Amino acid sequence: MKQDLRVEKTLSSLTDAFLVLIKEKPLEKLSVTEICTLAKVSRVTYYNYFQDVFSQYDYLKKIYFDSSREFFRYEGSVQPGREETVELLTDWLNVLDEGDLGEIFAAIVRTQGVLGFLEEYHREIGRSVVGSLDENRDFVTPEDMETELVILFCEGGWTTLILKWLTEEKRTYTSRQIAECIIDMILKREDS
Repeated sequence: MKQDLRVEKTLSSLTDAFLVLIKEKPLEKLSVTEICTLAKVSRVTYYNYFQDVFSQYDYLKKIYFDSSREFFRYEGSVQPGREETVELLTDWLNVLDEGDLGEIFAAIVRTQGVLGFLEEYHREIGRSVVGSLDENRDFVTPEDMETELVILFCEGGWTTLILKWLTEEKRTYTSRQIAECIIDMILKREDS
C-alpha cells in the first residue's frame, strides 16, 4: 500500500532533521522541539508519528535493518566467489552512500557504539557472514572463543571502516576498494 504523499514528505522532513541534529549531539540531548523546528512541522504533527525522540530513533533503526535484510536476502545455497561478494558489498556501500541509510547507519553506530551496533545487527539480521558458533551447544571450547573474538574484532574493524568512509568529506577510496579490502580481510582470516 502506497503512503500518502503528505505522510512521505512529513516523515522525510522529520528524518532529515533528526539526522542533522544527531550529528551535533547525543540522542539523549535531542528534543522534539528542535526536530520540529528544523523540519518545519508542528509538535502535534510530530506526535502523530512518534512518541518521542527514542521512538523516532527506533523507527530509523527499523528502516536500516529492514533495508539490510531485504538487500542481503539471498540464501547461502549458492556460495558466491570473491568477485560476486565484492560486487554485492560494493552495491550495498553505494546504497548506503546514496540515501539516508548511510546517515542512519552512522547515527546507530555513533549512538550505540560499534559493539552495540553489532549486537543489534546480529539480533536483527543474523550472525556474521564470516561464520558463527553453534549457539545450541552447552559449552564453548577455547577454539570457539578465539574464533568468536576474531570475528568480533574483524566486524568491529569493518564497521568502523565503513563509518569512516561514509563520513569522510573527501573520499580517498571508492566503494569497490573498501569492499575489496573487507572481503580480502575475510579471505585472509579464513586462510589462516
